[in-house]
Amino acid sequence: MPKPSLNDFLTKASFWPVEHLCVTAWAEHAPFAFWLIDALRPTSVVELGTHNGYSFFAFCQAVKALGLDTQLYAIDTW
Repeated sequence: MPKPSLNDFLTKASFWPVEHLCVTAWAEHAPFAFWLIDALRPTSVVELGTHNGYSFFAFCQAVKALGLDTQLYAIDTW
C-alpha cells in the first residue's frame, strides 16, 4: 500500500482566501472547511452552534465557489 502524501489531503480549495473575516477561534480552520466541502461534495450541511457565523460562511463560500447544489443550515441559540 502506498504511503499517503500531503496531496491526498489538500486541494486547491484549501488555499482559497477567506471572504468573511471576524474574530474567532475557528480562523485557522477555514482551509479545512473548504477542503471538506470539496472532498465530500455534500447535498446538505447542518452546523450546530454557529455563534458569529465564521465557519458557516466558510462552508457557504466553498459551496458557492465549487458551484454545488448544497443546502446549508445554521442553528444556534444566539
